[in-house]
Amino acid sequence: MTTDSERNNVLPDGPPVPDITYGKWPAYRFILPYIAKTAAAHPCLGRCLVEIYAIGAQPFEADGPVVIFTDLPGNPASIDDNIELLSKVVADIYLNALGIEVLGVKWVEHTIMDRLDDSEGQEEDWAEIVFHEGLTEPTWRATEPVVFDRERLRAGTFWADRLTMLGPDDVEGLSLDFTEYECHKARTGACSLHLSRPSDDLRGKSGFQYCRGLGGSASLWDFVRACVPGLESFGPDQRKALLEDVDLQARIRREWRPPFGPFPPDLRASLQRALHLYRPGNDGIRGQRVAGTVTIINGRHRSCAAFQQGIGVAAMVAQEQTRLDPMAS
Repeated sequence: MTTDSERNNVLPDGPPVPDITYGKWPAYRFILPYIAKTAAAHPCLGRCLVEIYAIGAQPFEADGPVVIFTDLPGNPASIDDNIELLSKVVADIYLNALGIEVLGVKWVEHTIMDRLDDSEGQEEDWAEIVFHEGLTEPTWRATEPVVFDRERLRAGTFWADRLTMLGPDDVEGLSLDFTEYECHKARTGACSLHLSRPSDDLRGKSGFQYCRGLGGSASLWDFVRACVPGLESFGPDQRKALLEDVDLQARIRREWRPPFGPFPPDLRASLQRALHLYRPGNDGIRGQRVAGTVTIINGRHRSCAAFQQGIGVAAMVAQEQTRLDPMAS
């Protein structure tokens, strides 16, 4: 709907100036100048506000479309006298470009008038324009005000991210499928986490050490998580303080057993890496849940390295949700 400020703050004479947000709302609003005929048969420059609703205009059908002509203050021409010209210009130039079929359009004229009784405010009149042959022989009939109902444009469902703890049984196996260039097992037939000694010194994701490094971080994170209650909800300052916690570091040195190699020489750096890779909410591990099963779409290697040890991971999982109908009883 056009607001009072939009009606009163009209644009100067000139070419059409569209106020359009493509891809967001299917509503198009602009000032249309035209050479108008008058009762005295002298041509003059007229202007009217044009609004095109491809969908979402009430009380008409949800699939629209609706075109509204609104007379502007001080307009020397009458919309009524020029409605065939206006409708043809809008159809030929605008509707064709928008892919809107002219025959299915609801045409509406909107008139704003000062009150006859000199009271404050204005009166509005809405009339549907009915063309009988193409865009000719118009007649007018009263109709209800046109409302652009954005709520009707909202999808019935939406995707929402939820922080979720995932285990191996929650994840679609195909989403942890790797090529020979991404995975030691895909390249050699043996998972590096299950080998006792190096089989190569290759660098990269298919090398022997790659997943073992991730697996060590997953194990350290799992140990720290058991030692520090509420770790999942820690903020940046709390996590930073955790790295300097000498009591925690002492306990790690006493009780944690690295699963894939010697104890790290720089415990603080290893702890920082584990927090970076596996702390909740860092968007490093993301998934999508469909029909109860999660597909990992980011962080596949770090998820697999944890799952191989029976360790769960925290992931941001997108799941389709049903939007509540505000009109439902």
